[in-house]
Amino acid sequence: MGANGTGSKDVYTDDNADNVSGESAGAPINGDTTNHRQEASAIQTVTVVNTVITVSGTVFRDADGSVTINGSDIGTNAGSTNLTIYAIDTAGKVVDKATVAPNGTYSLPNLPTSSNVTLRLSNDSTVAIGATAPTTPSLPSNWVNTGENKNGTTETITPGDIAITTAKANIINQDFGIEQLPDTTNLNPAPQTNPGGTLTVQVPTLAGTDPEDGALGSGNKFKIVTLPTNGTLTYNNVAVTAGQIISSYNPTLLKLDPQDGAITVSFTYAAIDAANKEDATPATVTIPFVTRANVLLVKRITAINGDRTKNPNDNTALNAFVDDTTSTHQADDNSPNWKANYLLGAIDAGKVKPGDEIEYTVYFLNAGSSNANTVRVCDRLSANQDFKGSAYGTNKDIQLQLGTSTILDLTSANDAGDRAQLISAGGSVPANCYLKAANDNGTLVIDVTGNTGVPNLTTMPGSTGQGSPNDSYGFFRFVTKVKP
Repeated sequence: MGANGTGSKDVYTDDNADNVSGESAGAPINGDTTNHRQEASAIQTVTVVNTVITVSGTVFRDADGSVTINGSDIGTNAGSTNLTIYAIDTAGKVVDKATVAPNGTYSLPNLPTSSNVTLRLSNDSTVAIGATAPTTPSLPSNWVNTGENKNGTTETITPGDIAITTAKANIINQDFGIEQLPDTTNLNPAPQTNPGGTLTVQVPTLAGTDPEDGALGSGNKFKIVTLPTNGTLTYNNVAVTAGQIISSYNPTLLKLDPQDGAITVSFTYAAIDAANKEDATPATVTIPFVTRANVLLVKRITAINGDRTKNPNDNTALNAFVDDTTSTHQADDNSPNWKANYLLGAIDAGKVKPGDEIEYTVYFLNAGSSNANTVRVCDRLSANQDFKGSAYGTNKDIQLQLGTSTILDLTSANDAGDRAQLISAGGSVPANCYLKAANDNGTLVIDVTGNTGVPNLTTMPGSTGQGSPNDSYGFFRFVTKVKP
């Protein structure tokens, strides 16, 4: 063809000047004989076909797990500027991506029509369009997916993914529900007395917090993850099983029967929030138990006429341990927490005669693990014996020692200097001495604990091992003289 009418087969349109009419509807008029022009029709129709569409939606905080924006639910990007929606084709490649706005909204404006696409929520924003997409959804720490809402249709099968098929129209309301996990509280109550046997104690109130629900406790849902190994948990008088979920939790119904003794019982549990999501890091309940204060008394004869090795009358040994095998308290001298080789002396010291002096030693031990707050020892003097004053020196009537501390010299007078006294025969004995017979020959009363005088011991601690702690055991001794 020639240029601008110079050739014999030139075809082009010649538009009239603006505001000048002349084009005609209908079939074109085959040009003129001079320039061979071809007129175009004044009315032409052009159809433009879309090749991409826009998909949009919201990432929202789904507090109740309904996978529907309702109540107090609001859009969110979980506080992360990296939270991204990827559009992924069937080959696993990114065809479009959008950053989730702080209000949770997103828009993907370049999705191909007539294609199968997966929308994936990811906290990795670094993958480029055209590259291989993240293989799994992801969220910021402690956030989880609750499900997806596809313009009113909810699903929870593929958390963090929405599968769509595009047509020629834009797609809206492709929403992702997410929420934060609860945090369960570790519980460490103060030591308490072990009730013993099959008696139970109430477990401290289970607790936790949740970013959406606030404080968790009574009325909420908890899961007992692991059971104690040295006790039995019950709820409403039924044994709890590992993994059991307690709905509408009532603190008064969760109880523990610990094994006997000074032990520590522990188990783990997890809070479950209103969206039915469980804390992934369970907390621990640790309950220490102590045994009741249990002061044991063991009485032995430890000297005859000042000899602590043997009875000079018949050579009966006085410096060895003699096991009680007959009395109603025969087990007391076998408690494992007595200091080794401590209970020296005889139960039957052999022969004595009028005028002989007999030293008695009363050993004491708090065999329980709880403190003994008021320890008073009352010892009636044996018949046919008189108390000997100043047996250990002038005005040193009684000796007392706590553990390995310095031996204290006490008087038998009712004075403020120490907490020992001799109540003469017939005298009134304190009611808490619990004597089984009358005070017909005199009674020694020694307050091992107290707030005034010596010894300086306000409470006697429970023992934790042989001779430990130092103030959990001790002795007092005194001397009598056989009457003529």
